[in-house]
Amino acid sequence: MCPQQESEKIMVTLIIDYHGLRENDTYENVKMPERSTVLDLLKKKIDVIAEGIQYQRMVVSINGISQDPNANLWWVYTINGEYVEVCADAKPLNDGDIVKWTLIVY
Repeated sequence: MCPQQESEKIMVTLIIDYHGLRENDTYENVKMPERSTVLDLLKKKIDVIAEGIQYQRMVVSINGISQDPNANLWWVYTINGEYVEVCADAKPLNDGDIVKWTLIVY
């Protein structure tokens, strides 16, 4: 077993809800290293753009679909059904987490 596989000790689910702009994506049983963040998960599975400085990075585009402040459309995420008010690069994942990103009108 290579060292990278040995370090991948948690398993999570990622769901992307595009607010009807395209079919939702679901990635189940994604293996991640311990101490991975929500942003690490996004980067592993999809094309993501995040802006800002470390531990304050805001996700602005997922798979080419950008949030639109003029239309009050924003990317937000939940973990296990609970909204999280921490930037994605500062929120650690736990084994079994279900992370759902949704493009919402806010």
